[in-house]
Amino acid sequence: MMKKIFTFFAALACTVSMFAATETVYFVNAQNWTGTINAYAWTSASNAQWPGVPATKEAEKIAGCDVYSYTAPAGTYANVIFNNGSGAQTADLVWTAGKYVVNNEWYTQEEAEAALNNPSVITYVLVGVAGDWTTGI
Repeated sequence: MMKKIFTFFAALACTVSMFAATETVYFVNAQNWTGTINAYAWTSASNAQWPGVPATKEAEKIAGCDVYSYTAPAGTYANVIFNNGSGAQTADLVWTAGKYVVNNEWYTQEEAEAALNNPSVITYVLVGVAGDWTTGI
């Protein structure tokens, strides 16, 4: 009887681990980094080895930019840095499952598309002396 109970719990444990929840974060390569895009993920208790592991290049593109993903078991990491292993990297980011990072900001897929497709804001600089201001374009 003891052997049957153990076998049942061992089978149950294997079944549960096969369906463990995962979380994915995405990186939009808006700066067109070259080389391997890596995900360096960590918690306060453990650090991965720099520069992390190669992220998966997705088939989708956002605003013409390549998209990369990194998936881990749910709750594993608190932070992530995307990098190319040779100098280019994001800031230290809080792991935000299901979101896309563009220029160090997390977005939904639709928000990332909108952020990258918005035209640049034109900035005007005023120059001159008191009473005679003109635009210096």
